[in-house]
Amino acid sequence: MGLSVDENLVVTAAILHDIGRAFTKGVAHAVKGSEYLASLGFSKEVCLAVERHIGAGITEDQAVQLGLPKKAYVPQTLEEKIVSFADKLVEGVNILGPDHVLARFEREFGKGSPQLAMAKELIDFMREIYERSLVPGLIGWKSNERLNL
Repeated sequence: MGLSVDENLVVTAAILHDIGRAFTKGVAHAVKGSEYLASLGFSKEVCLAVERHIGAGITEDQAVQLGLPKKAYVPQTLEEKIVSFADKLVEGVNILGPDHVLARFEREFGKGSPQLAMAKELIDFMREIYERSLVPGLIGWKSNERLNL
């Protein structure tokens, strides 16, 4: 696949992706966090990764329904997708396998929901990257495993 990842961007956004929870709850935390980081001088790329990590992406129409500013919050870059994907794998103090994530999205949003479709698309994308990397021979894709920390 020949992909290049800005590791500093991923690590920075991963560490800061929920900083907006200090100001608000729910999905709005991503917007507030992005605005706060921008006010501190963080790069546009970090701010966008923080803003777009919610759900597996939120369309412009969904954003309006949720009371967010009217725009799409869908991860676009590889770095944004990595941060969003990693966020979906963590639930409280548990690390979930991708199949658990899809089951959770199905329970929360329904079988035919756009949210479930976007989660599946994100997971399929990450699975393809994973399978083409050197990592599968090292640890394997644990789609049904649930780890407790």
